[in-house]
Amino acid sequence: MKIICRCGNIIPDIVENVPNKAWYISDKDTSLLFDSLYDALISNEKNKDKLYIELCGKISKLSYCAYRCPECGRLYIEDEKRELKEYISR
Repeated sequence: MKIICRCGNIIPDIVENVPNKAWYISDKDTSLLFDSLYDALISNEKNKDKLYIELCGKISKLSYCAYRCPECGRLYIEDEKRELKEYISR
């Protein structure tokens, strides 16, 4: 996916190591995530890979993307509907 900023700059969204992309998790979901992480750490589950995959799935469902245009500084932030909202940085 690539985002075309209002200024005309293209903000690429490649798989990883994108300098202008961030992930965020809401405060209300942070405790849920930490509880899941704690449960995975203390689990006696022999198949830790299964717990890891489940935890990654929770992180993916709870996290949202944010992008910053390196040219003009505008922010594009995903809302709860996974739609990008534009914000102007001043």
